[in-house]
Amino acid sequence: MSELSEAPLGLAAGVLPVLVFAGYKAFGRAVTIRSDGRYQRDVLGFASTMMFNEPELHEVEVHDRKGRLLRYLEDFSYVFTYERPGPFDERVSHAATAFEKWLATVADGARRSRRMPANARNLLRAAALAQDPAELLIKMLPLMLGGDSASPSERYAETIRQLEAARTPSTG
Repeated sequence: MSELSEAPLGLAAGVLPVLVFAGYKAFGRAVTIRSDGRYQRDVLGFASTMMFNEPELHEVEVHDRKGRLLRYLEDFSYVFTYERPGPFDERVSHAATAFEKWLATVADGARRSRRMPANARNLLRAAALAQDPAELLIKMLPLMLGGDSASPSERYAETIRQLEAARTPSTG
């Protein structure tokens, strides 16, 4: 950033956040932003402009833009809210928000029930232990639910099937 604000460009400090987040909104399809190691939920809110004050504390992870990951995240959102992200929505945060909305509907009794199927208990346990929603969605759940398939497409498809099966008894 210091290079952009120095001669010959001389970009004003207040303009840089606008340019960066315009690019993020226009081109970010599967992106995770962490500040001081913590997942940022509100990427376009007021706190996001603070990233430019101490850029060394922030990390931007651009996930695979291939169709299989984007499709998985879209399907993930649909499993939990019956909504898919729009064409310009960032998929990781959309899926994380969908999952959080669903978790809010799971009754305490269902969380403690021993009659709940193992896949539903495991899903709720993984959600309770997860520190980073992006890690949970993109890495933990596909490893936990997706089986041993070497193909990411097959692992993502199996993860979605397992999530659908786990979702119903948890809220039913």
